[in-house]
Amino acid sequence: MRALLASGLVLGVGSTLTLSSWNDSEYIETEIEAGTFMFEGSRTGQEGSFEASSEEAAHALTFSSNAGQMYPGSSTYALFSVRTQSGSLGGTSQVQPPQWDRENPESLGHYLNYGIRILEGTTCNEETFAASAQVVVDSETPLLEVEPQVTEQVLAPDAQETVNYCIELALPVGDNNDAQGATVAPQWEFLGTSTVDE
Repeated sequence: MRALLASGLVLGVGSTLTLSSWNDSEYIETEIEAGTFMFEGSRTGQEGSFEASSEEAAHALTFSSNAGQMYPGSSTYALFSVRTQSGSLGGTSQVQPPQWDRENPESLGHYLNYGIRILEGTTCNEETFAASAQVVVDSETPLLEVEPQVTEQVLAPDAQETVNYCIELALPVGDNNDAQGATVAPQWEFLGTSTVDE
């Protein structure tokens, strides 16, 4: 009888025994910063002349001498250069359809054609325009066209490369007597979009 009781006591002690464990931890943290995409333009393409613009404060293009005396068969040219800013991500540039007063029946815009090409240098004139095979907008595209065929250009990051656009405005040969003395002030948007290399 004593042996049974002793055995019962031993079993009772074993059923209430608990074990402890030790814990330790490691922690990590970091700081994430979003990249930036910044775009700037220049009328000359020269270092020190690049700056950002807005719809309300656009770059004023300098067209060749014919711009003030257009006549049937004449054309005029202007350079516009774009690039990313220092520290910016890379991306693309795509010119948008020109904005002007299409509702004004007396506007010169109803008669003009335009075209845009890429240049290797910064001299934009009839010769360099004709010599370029990098077409952005086909020549003889009416300024009236609201959905022209347009190519986009790659922008290197961190202001590493410049894209030089040569813009042609032309008054075609034809019965354009109503265009005499008319004016137009087109505005182009060059839409920059960031891209990520995969």
